Amino acid sequence: MKRRLMFLIALTLTTSVLLTTQPVGAWVCDSNTVQGNCVKYVRSQMTLPSIDLTFYTAKKSIINHRFPTVGSAAIMPAPGSNAQYGHIAIVRSVALRSDGGLNLIIEESNWGDCAVTRRPVTPESRSIDGYFDPRYPSGQSNPKLDFASPSSGTAGVQFQVTASGIGFDASSAQGMILGGWCDSFGKCSIPNNVMPSKSSTSLKIPVTLTTPGQYMLYIFNSASGKTSNGKPITIN
Repeated sequence: MKRRLMFLIALTLTTSVLLTTQPVGAWVCDSNTVQGNCVKYVRSQMTLPSIDLTFYTAKKSIINHRFPTVGSAAIMPAPGSNAQYGHIAIVRSVALRSDGGLNLIIEESNWGDCAVTRRPVTPESRSIDGYFDPRYPSGQSNPKLDFASPSSGTAGVQFQVTASGIGFDASSAQGMILGGWCDSFGKCSIPNNVMPSKSSTSLKIPVTLTTPGQYMLYIFNSASGKTSNGKPITIN
């Protein structure tokens, strides 16, 4: 019995050492590895500007598009004590919703999770500020839509929507409606020449939609090929 007890004690100690001791070169996860650092992971997948992207202000400085494309990097806030750092993730999928909004699949690394994972989000649910699209220079001017007013109208009746924001190209900006029958980009566009008022911060856009429902209005700068974020429009 005594010999058996000594054997069990030795086995327990050996198991404890094996569980708590990592060999040299074992997998490690911290802020210096791609599994624990969002910027390092995105850099491993695409070419980002060669500036220090530790802090949120730096991440926002490279935004060059407001409309996601597969392979672009989404820049968004981070909660709590990580707010000063923000977050960056790769867009792996973009799908149009029936209300004209977008469903995204993003791939990301998080220090807390110590893993590279994918998850579904919407630009609204994660308050995404914008995107770095490697097809364009970082920080390049891009349209950003802050408000669309009024945000509702009557089916079959034209109403004037004032789009307010920044980065509108007064000579080439178009209104783009997505949602419902307008199920592809460019199918329901409002050309520049029918807008009665145009500037880099404000556009007056005549909208006529014949079917009640939820839609999204985007601003498309046709000269640069860049599209803004969207704002909801309700047709009653």
